[in-house]
Amino acid sequence: MGTGSATFQSFFQRALPKAAIQRHQLKLIVYRIKTALDFYIMRYFLLFTITLILNFIDLPLAQATLQFSETNYRINENDSTLIVKVKRIGDTNGKAGTNYATLSGSAKAGSDFEVAKGLLTWTVGNSSDKTFTITLINDVIEEDNETFIIILRDSSGTLDKAKITIVDNDTTLSFGSSSAPSCPTDISSIDSSCNASGNTLPCKVTIEDNVTVSQAVFECDAENKGWLSNSTINAGATVQGGILTGGISNDGILADFEFRGSSLIGGMLSGIIVNNSKSGYFKDVSLAPDTQISGGRLKGNIAGDADKPGLIKGAEILEGSQLSYVTIGENTQVAEDVKIGTGVRFTHQNQIPTGTDLTAALVVNFADNLPPTIDMNTDVLINAPTLLEQINALSEIKDSDWQLVQNPENGQLNLTIEGVRFAVLPVQVKQTNNRTKLTINPDESVTFITAQGREILAYPVIQELSALIEAVAPLGIHQVLLQENGILTAELDENKVVARTGMAATPVSDDEPLGLFPSELNAMRLIFEEDTGQKYQQRIYPTCAYPEALENYGLTWDHKGEISLTIKGKRYQGIFDYVLFPNENGEPDTQVVFTPVSENGNIVAFEVSYPTGEKQMLRLIRADT
Repeated sequence: MGTGSATFQSFFQRALPKAAIQRHQLKLIVYRIKTALDFYIMRYFLLFTITLILNFIDLPLAQATLQFSETNYRINENDSTLIVKVKRIGDTNGKAGTNYATLSGSAKAGSDFEVAKGLLTWTVGNSSDKTFTITLINDVIEEDNETFIIILRDSSGTLDKAKITIVDNDTTLSFGSSSAPSCPTDISSIDSSCNASGNTLPCKVTIEDNVTVSQAVFECDAENKGWLSNSTINAGATVQGGILTGGISNDGILADFEFRGSSLIGGMLSGIIVNNSKSGYFKDVSLAPDTQISGGRLKGNIAGDADKPGLIKGAEILEGSQLSYVTIGENTQVAEDVKIGTGVRFTHQNQIPTGTDLTAALVVNFADNLPPTIDMNTDVLINAPTLLEQINALSEIKDSDWQLVQNPENGQLNLTIEGVRFAVLPVQVKQTNNRTKLTINPDESVTFITAQGREILAYPVIQELSALIEAVAPLGIHQVLLQENGILTAELDENKVVARTGMAATPVSDDEPLGLFPSELNAMRLIFEEDTGQKYQQRIYPTCAYPEALENYGLTWDHKGEISLTIKGKRYQGIFDYVLFPNENGEPDTQVVFTPVSENGNIVAFEVSYPTGEKQMLRLIRADT
């Protein structure tokens, strides 16, 4: 079953009574044996095959190749920069390096772009992409699209080259702006092509069929039946219909149009929109209810309507964009680093980039004292099984005849097995191509990987928060909050209390008093009573207040609160105190500082100072050499 599944099994061996384990034992053993045999047969078959190949075939040593990520780039003249990516492919056992340079073509250095040249280097084992930036010069001259070349070279000669096409953004009228008459500013219909030269056109004006108007400003509504080029739509104005070309600046509304220009920036788009520009793009636009965009490129912040999201199909969403309340339709390509925000949905599974964080598209607020929680009764893929259905279909759950449910009041995922109640809070979803599995991590957080590629992270959660608040009230604590990383926090005078819970709540006898009581290894037991009258106990453990601050120190922990980390090359095991104190040594440190505490010449604890200006005591259990 793999490492994760072994953790899954061993966890339930701890949490469940022996009789309950025996009811599932035979099924689990058969499953593990079958999976293990499949793994080892395949492993030794591959090793045997590779050995034969290496013994009988003299393979040449793999060589590293340095090359551009694209052979042809297209960029609009009014884009200020172009970021060029260089890839290292093949062997990484040695160092690698290349010089890059720009070479003029019909586009000239100094007038169309600034000279770029330099050196890119890779260390041993490094295969990450390198980038350099080319700065474009935006002139005001009408001209054809122009090209220039970029090359990679080393002492052996040219390694790679690529062509860059600069798409001109200065074209206004098909017959040339110099011969265009001025647009009238006192009529309701424009029936001949003209140049407004930055003047404002009348309200309710109509641009008639086959007429081109350029460099116009709109302060109020207008109808376009012809062509509109290089113009500005101000706030409060709506321009309906027609064909848009050149660069369009929009603070108003553009509706039901075809785009053939270089850029459309800002404002709201409405209705049915077709982008037939090969390289032009929409940037930082909002979409009116039920707006549909077909084709073209989009970048920046693209936001639809919460109740009636916009539909984007046959388009390209560029790197660095942020999406919210839109549906990604067929034949739309989404770059890997696009931020998927609230209300985003996909119509096809293969449109969801691997590694994309889908959390913002799926979270809701169940309660004020809980972090944003994943709504497990939906998914980012339209017409797909819900996330809850996906995790209940995992073999570790389905084969055991278990069924997780989500509490509609607090968002907790609940499962009861042989009277033991388990609860976790789902807080993160990512897209992955890893195999389906359920993993219970050492800190009792849970990772579900579904057949649809959703990787869901859930943390143990306090099952009766009101019972905990009532139990700590005599200490002067009146509010307990659950953080996104599963840590419980509460204010105590000028200090802060931090803790974690286990996921299991086990039944106890009716004689047990309600409240919070000491347990083993600095842990606490919360005894609470559910509506049926049954009493349960759930353990609470001390924890590191800011585990993300200790990631570089190899922090690991188990479900009982014991942690392990490396300080100055030495591995230590210990337990944090519950209380977090203000650091009284002046300004907060920019990084974590470990101050040793010694007794009889031996380090027995560390005072851990966080960049937040707080400190916490780590009491050592042992140190490894």
